[in-house]
Amino acid sequence: MCNSSKSSNANSNKIENKRAPLTTVDKAISYVEINFKNSEETLWIADSLKDEVGVNMAIIADKLLKAGYMPDGFEQKKGYRIYRYKKLK
Repeated sequence: MCNSSKSSNANSNKIENKRAPLTTVDKAISYVEINFKNSEETLWIADSLKDEVGVNMAIIADKLLKAGYMPDGFEQKKGYRIYRYKKLK
């Protein structure tokens, strides 16, 4: 699962080791609805979910914007990206 807690580096490393990239739009939206509660969050998205036109990410981004989060960069990994978001104040 994707859960982002910024409490400490040790905690973050433990949590990140248990994460898996999300592979469907529905799973990504559900994850945002259930888990995005902190001022900074991350979303792990499988490369297979990124379509050429960007429709899948646009749908996910719409949900994130409605939840009050703005993009704050990403990190490319092998087979997935870790997208960072910050809550608007």
